[in-house]
Amino acid sequence: MKKISSFILAFIISVTCIFSAGVSYADNRPHVEDALNNLQTQAGYIPKGNSSVQYNCFGFISDVCARLYGVTYYYEQQVGNYRFNHTSNYFTVSQATFPDSSYAKSLKEWLCANAAVGDVLQIGCANDNDSKKHTVLIQHIDDKKIMLYHSNYATSGIPSSACRVDTVYWKSFISNPTSNTSSSLNLLLGSNFKRYGGVGMSLNRYSFLEQYYQLDSLTKYTSDITKTERDSSTSVKIYYKQIADATAYSVEYRASDSNKWINASSSITALSYSVKNLTTGGTYCFRVRAFANGKWQDYSTEVAKTVQPPKPSKVSATADNNAITLTWAQRKDISGVTIYRSTSKNGNYEQLTNVPQENGATFTDTNITNNQKYYYKIQRYINVKSATYQSEVSPSTSAQYELGAVTNLKVKNDTKSTLKVSWSPAQNAQSYTIGYAKVNTNNYKYIVTNSTSYTLKGLNLGSTYTVAVCANNNIGSTVAAVASPVKVKLKTPTLKASKKGKSTKLSWSKVSGASGYKIYRATSKNGKYKLIKTVKGNKTFKYTDKKVYKGTRYYYSVKAYATKNKKQYYSNNSAKKSVKI
Repeated sequence: MKKISSFILAFIISVTCIFSAGVSYADNRPHVEDALNNLQTQAGYIPKGNSSVQYNCFGFISDVCARLYGVTYYYEQQVGNYRFNHTSNYFTVSQATFPDSSYAKSLKEWLCANAAVGDVLQIGCANDNDSKKHTVLIQHIDDKKIMLYHSNYATSGIPSSACRVDTVYWKSFISNPTSNTSSSLNLLLGSNFKRYGGVGMSLNRYSFLEQYYQLDSLTKYTSDITKTERDSSTSVKIYYKQIADATAYSVEYRASDSNKWINASSSITALSYSVKNLTTGGTYCFRVRAFANGKWQDYSTEVAKTVQPPKPSKVSATADNNAITLTWAQRKDISGVTIYRSTSKNGNYEQLTNVPQENGATFTDTNITNNQKYYYKIQRYINVKSATYQSEVSPSTSAQYELGAVTNLKVKNDTKSTLKVSWSPAQNAQSYTIGYAKVNTNNYKYIVTNSTSYTLKGLNLGSTYTVAVCANNNIGSTVAAVASPVKVKLKTPTLKASKKGKSTKLSWSKVSGASGYKIYRATSKNGKYKLIKTVKGNKTFKYTDKKVYKGTRYYYSVKAYATKNKKQYYSNNSAKKSVKI
């Protein structure tokens, strides 16, 4: 017995080596489906003819595997209804169970994602207490159907000793999986097949299948449409998955209310294609297939798309010249665009206006508020006879027109009836408004200027004023900047002091509107200052202090005064100056 086993193993290894020698010529590998079709012309394997193995579905599939792969399937051990405990390295297994409520659709999706032609499929009750099982081999699989090669379960007109190919159409199977028609897996297991606990399946693939045959599976050769986009108002561009061995792709389309497929092209080498000359507003179905390994593969799942103007992708917004200007890519195959606006990105967008195509691809929004951020979206439309068709809405774009606030506001004493006001330039300001009033009153007066400084005149000496300034443009104004209250005083004089012999020479700047000047002296910087001289009038701006002593340092300050209605008003004291005698 050991010698026989060794001989069989040696034979298998030799066959494996023979097949391996041809692997480098990948294009010469036959398809499993073609090999099955050839096998089914031989006695014992012809559908509806007597089976090469009688009354044993497992034995028949084992015999088919020996013919296809040179390896019998008898070595594999069944466990329960649908599971296998493989005792050799010749087959790999994947398995799944499907509950009662949705097993049909899930079963189809699992097979389409995992199965290939030539796989051994074991079907059975998920519950081993309901003994019902069957062994088949996958003859063909695509998105519409699965074809199963098997024997020994009688159907009308075919004896139990015959082998056969049964076709299960996914659509009818999913809609009524428990029927006993030729489109039901239930028929393959017998009318008394019980599904308590669900359906169980295992896929068993010959380990070296791809070394000898080209693998025909949906996941390998069926391309998927990955994206569709509206290319124009009369075309749709489709994108699809690349197939590694494909040399060309074919794209077909049909109107959604028609069963007639139209070939767009069968010589496509790119991974996208634009189907043109479609009817605006019409809905079409598209599918694609690959030409790989010498033949056209199965078509992809259909994808539907309504023909409408393409979605705008590049919309820009720019704030300038007291407005926000929108621009977008212009197209001549549309009637125009509709513009929507919101004050928040995810807020409620209201229709702003329509811009006909002949007006160009730009719009200027002047109905805006300073420093408010606006969000815009646009939507293309085309008028066809009495109907209007619109694209999807573009992504949002935003802009904000900024009017800068007044900063660095300063108010300084100038004369006995004026205040000098100044500030820094504000961004996008065209003018400035100055408002001023006496403190604790609302009797404001207003002045508009284009400058960043202004002298307020006709003010009351000794009164305190509030001053505010705001920036303006054609859109509006900013919130005013308000200065601290300032009392109207004489301008502070600037003092100079120097030693002249045994005396101190003082001089100061003229203060407009002054009635005279008062000079103060102290012997320490922060000591008590005494009035040493009043210079009346506004014509003399110097004084010599002779009442000084050698070796003493003196500190001086001066302030201007004005007399109004027999009352004197003073400027601030000048900066202190010192001289040592």
